[in-house]
Amino acid sequence: MKKNLITIALLAATTAGITSCRTNEANYRAAYEQAVAGREDTSGIDNTVYDKIRREAVSSYTVYEGDSIPLKRERVSLVDPTPGTTLSQAYVVVAQFKQEFNAGSLAARLVENGYADATVLVTREPLYYVAIASGDRTDMILRCREIAANLPVPVKEPYPLVLETVGKR
Repeated sequence: MKKNLITIALLAATTAGITSCRTNEANYRAAYEQAVAGREDTSGIDNTVYDKIRREAVSSYTVYEGDSIPLKRERVSLVDPTPGTTLSQAYVVVAQFKQEFNAGSLAARLVENGYADATVLVTREPLYYVAIASGDRTDMILRCREIAANLPVPVKEPYPLVLETVGKR
């Protein structure tokens, strides 16, 4: 009798242990909501190793004759520079891409449509900027106003903007 009681007690404990560990919809829902809450980021910047680089890129506005012109300072370099070409002080940028192919395609279309100075710039991340004019800061502010009035391609906010280069030229 004592053996049967011990066997029954062990069987009951094993059954209770197995059935109590089942997952249910409430458990999945709670885990999902906790994971989503941990992902929410209000900064607008992806959680990648490039956060620091993106935060270093200073974005602001400059006012010229009553117009607010977007202005960005960032360390960039030329993609496939021709011999003797150097980095300018500032550029008018009309688009940004994550893939070099897309930036190069747009730059080629702009060259075909009369913007012979269209070039592609790259950041350390890399992000690829398509620029259609280069020169000093004051000239690029004026050109940015002209280009904004007669955009060569459909652009998204905040483009066109003036990109001031940081570092070696």
